Amino acid sequence: TTILFGSTDVYKYSERGPVINWKIMQERKKISGYNCQKAETSYLGRKYTVWFTPEIPIQNGPWKLGGLPGLILYASDSCGHYIFECTGIQKPSKKEPIVEYDINYKNITRGKLNLLINRMHINFDQYMTSQGKIMAEGSQKNISFPYNPIELE
Repeated sequence: TTILFGSTDVYKYSERGPVINWKIMQERKKISGYNCQKAETSYLGRKYTVWFTPEIPIQNGPWKLGGLPGLILYASDSCGHYIFECTGIQKPSKKEPIVEYDINYKNITRGKLNLLINRMHINFDQYMTSQGKIMAEGSQKNISFPYNPIELE
């Protein structure tokens, strides 16, 4: 789910967890006190290097990365634009349910949401107009913002 700048809509899409093809390497190091092993993959247009620990047998990690025989404690893309690093692990003091709020979500596909985000960055004035917003008179037109999405495909 996400809310984009200038919008009151809460966008939502669902997708199956990805099947990522990992190449597990022999290199090892400690992260946050856990013995970790290196793995590499390409996913959604980026190359990732991750470090996972079999000491925590959860096949998960940051963002959409997962599927290894242990929790991913560090991940970075080959350009260093996206870096996820575990700084500590704590057990919760009590169990709490995951709550989905009663919001009138606007269903969208991942591809369409990414196109909308792209349009927001490339031509902000046009994006705001598409959201029913009018730019203030005298405001700068044709504003763009740096756009480096995590998903390149």
